[in-house]
Amino acid sequence: MANVTDLYIDRLYEMSKMELPAATISEARKCLMDFLACTFAGAATLREEQDNFLNAFPPSAEATVIGMGRKANLYNAALVNAFNSHVVELDDGHRFCMAHLEAPILPAILAAAEIEGINGKQLLQAICVGYEAAVRVGCAIQPGHRGRGFHVTGTAGTIGAAMGVAAVLGCNAQQMKGALAAAVTSMAGVLEIQEDGSQLKPYNAAKAAITGLAAGYQSRTGFCGPDDILCGKRGLLCLTEKVDDSCLTAPLSAPFQIEGIYRKPYASCRHTHAPIDAALRIRERAYTSQELDEILVYTHKMAINGHDHVRIQGATSAKMSIPFSVAVCIATGKAGMDEFTATYTENTEILALTELVKVVEDPDLTALVPNKRAARVVLRFKDGSEKQMQIDYPKGEPENPLSDADMEEKFYSLAVFGGKTPDQADKIIAIVRDVENCLDQLWDLVI
Repeated sequence: MANVTDLYIDRLYEMSKMELPAATISEARKCLMDFLACTFAGAATLREEQDNFLNAFPPSAEATVIGMGRKANLYNAALVNAFNSHVVELDDGHRFCMAHLEAPILPAILAAAEIEGINGKQLLQAICVGYEAAVRVGCAIQPGHRGRGFHVTGTAGTIGAAMGVAAVLGCNAQQMKGALAAAVTSMAGVLEIQEDGSQLKPYNAAKAAITGLAAGYQSRTGFCGPDDILCGKRGLLCLTEKVDDSCLTAPLSAPFQIEGIYRKPYASCRHTHAPIDAALRIRERAYTSQELDEILVYTHKMAINGHDHVRIQGATSAKMSIPFSVAVCIATGKAGMDEFTATYTENTEILALTELVKVVEDPDLTALVPNKRAARVVLRFKDGSEKQMQIDYPKGEPENPLSDADMEEKFYSLAVFGGKTPDQADKIIAIVRDVENCLDQLWDLVI
């Protein structure tokens, strides 16, 4: 009799072989473009540190290190690309799964795709499989998984990477089951990594990419794993309070999980985005700390822990902070990459505004999670007046998506920041649009 793991693998294997709808493939194409944009920006931000890391290893030309002008061995390329793609906090995610997806999944799939020489159609198919795998697992183990301190980007992201690589390799169902077991037993990532100004949050995505890559290739050995790694008594169940089997075993149907992701317009943690949108909507001009009495942000409980700090310890700390994100928007009307640099994180006026922000749980908003991750911002002025705005779906959610023009603007901005010329950016976009027929042309342009 088929168990939960068998049914889960059956769905993914079926997906790896079926003709997917045009809308699903379109989302995979957007994921690829978004990933490249974020990785270009991250590479420019961390060029010196990542060069120092790569220089510690013997030279290799196995796989492209995006935006770094070099290649590296398979695993180091995946690790650096994953780290770089997440560091600027502009990569995609899924609000029900509560994970970032492109950062752990795309680097593993692209590394495998490059050395295996697959075509663009196979690449897009593998991306869809990887997202389906990760989101199903993430939804099955949340919110208990996060409640125990795990970072699902690192855990479910490992599974997504492994299943995506298995699809690249053309694995059969039994091989995919072995890769899944390897991924589950090695997946990791704790949320403490984002505390105290830590700069290692992207490492959880990086570790997921290389662990998933290894698990995917493990499928070729033919070694079998346990019969039910997902719902066996010492399997995935150990990492959460309860596994929702239905998320894992539900039959395939459109829309697929990749069609439910959000894409980020602001360079900060997704929990800050509803407050940012609200602040931008009520901002008519730059308000000062001398005018404002207090700034209240009402939001759901999950958004508060780890995101309500007003003591800002550099860019990473600022990106995780709802108070800083709201304050910098009130002052500048923006929340792009520049607004989370030292120019603003050390600005005395913005820090004074940050101190005025209080983040408060609204039980009514908590009750809406995960269907909505809303926030309400209230500006209270010293003259007794106030302004307020509530945002239910921040920009970039499936219900409030970025337009194609928004996506291309984001790509151009980050690609040029990462050192690409406008002409190169144009060529990359053209290749992504027709990647089924010209994937081999991509590598030389994105290096």
